[in-house]
Amino acid sequence: MKAFLIFLACGAANAQVIECPPTFPYEQAKLAGDSKGIVRPTRLSGGGAYFGELGGQGELQGDRKDVKGGVDVQFGFHAGEQKWFVCGYGQGGIGSWRAIDAKATTCTMRQRRRGDVTTVRAECK
Repeated sequence: MKAFLIFLACGAANAQVIECPPTFPYEQAKLAGDSKGIVRPTRLSGGGAYFGELGGQGELQGDRKDVKGGVDVQFGFHAGEQKWFVCGYGQGGIGSWRAIDAKATTCTMRQRRRGDVTTVRAECK
């Protein structure tokens, strides 16, 4: 039993965890021109997975399962393939793209909504 628990702990330690900030991280973004004073907090609206080039159109649909308070989505990839997890903000016009480890072959996204607050967390292995 101890060996089994150690194996599970090692597997979880190798997972890449992506948590979307509740508002768009403007301080990390490259914005055109002087945007001071015109940028306001934009709330998280959802998440998703893409393959191919940064900013590409290769959106994955995944296996969706409705759960209490939201949805779980399982995405599958090929090892070595370029892939991205995107945190979406506002009405879908703003995204924060994060590279998924090239060795990962699956990601599980957990998206929850409570009132007007959305949380998104992905675990990729």
